[in-house]
Amino acid sequence: MKNPLYDVIVGNVPGVNESVNVKGASMIEEETSEIKEVQAVVTRAQAKKDHTVKLLNVTDGIDCEVTAEQMIELQKKDDSLRKCWEEAEKGISENCEEIRTRFEVKKGLLYRKKEEQGRPISQLMVLVSLREKVMKLAHDGIMSGHLGVKKTYDRVVAHFFWPGIHGDVERYCHSCDVCQRTVVKGRVTKTPLGKMPLIDSPFKRVAVDLVGPIDR
Repeated sequence: MKNPLYDVIVGNVPGVNESVNVKGASMIEEETSEIKEVQAVVTRAQAKKDHTVKLLNVTDGIDCEVTAEQMIELQKKDDSLRKCWEEAEKGISENCEEIRTRFEVKKGLLYRKKEEQGRPISQLMVLVSLREKVMKLAHDGIMSGHLGVKKTYDRVVAHFFWPGIHGDVERYCHSCDVCQRTVVKGRVTKTPLGKMPLIDSPFKRVAVDLVGPIDR
């Protein structure tokens, strides 16, 4: 506190009020009530006892009311999903050591099917107009908590997918206004310790400091 009002500051404790009784200048027994300005502090223990509920800074309601029929039409018209439709029709799959990915159509909707560690995962292919709403729900929603890129990405791919999803999630999280205002940035990491060379003979390594000019 750079500019306190008084030399002694009393905390918010029981029995301390803003109303202070002072005697008049004429030293009369009659006391007058005078309101004094108080600058009290709240200790950490008192802050823990404060049960005031603070509202979370979350986004407003996300309008994404889309029926299944509308989703089918929008998926077919989306140019970014054209290659996925072709792979679903041809039955092309991407095989890895532990992950097997394929595209298939179920009840008219395009899905990305994946088997990871023996567990099947079904991901709905999201069109361009709904991708920001999905990321907003996974990152800004009341059950999200403005998580980082990896955790937000894991929440999205648990049910949804689209081409270039990781880059879109990364850019969305880095451009979040709340995260930029609250997340601590600019911390300098510690430099790792290096190994000093062992000198086994005199004058094997010479260090010279250049100084000057030196007058004779």
